Amino acid sequence: MIVNELTGRVIPKGKLPADVGVVVLYISTVAFIARYLRTGMPLVEKRITVDGDCIKTPKNVLAPVGASIADVAAFCGGYVEEAKKILLGGPMMGMCVYT
Repeated sequence: MIVNELTGRVIPKGKLPADVGVVVLYISTVAFIARYLRTGMPLVEKRITVDGDCIKTPKNVLAPVGASIADVAAFCGGYVEEAKKILLGGPMMGMCVYT
């Protein structure tokens, strides 16, 4: 939607913005690039949302890059029941990992 509104280009079904010559960045990516250019510090942590019916204490977490799902879940109090699947990434581009 946003690509069409801003550029007039239509992304065909099953394609990505890059397929029509457009780059779409998350605001967190833009902020990281700015910080990197200012400081030279590489990406070492990422804000993530941990939520769902099976997580004991849902919260937003600043996690080190490379942290395991188990460690992040434990930081949120663990599971109240076994997770059937875990969504890694956002709802638009994320992928499910089945347990």
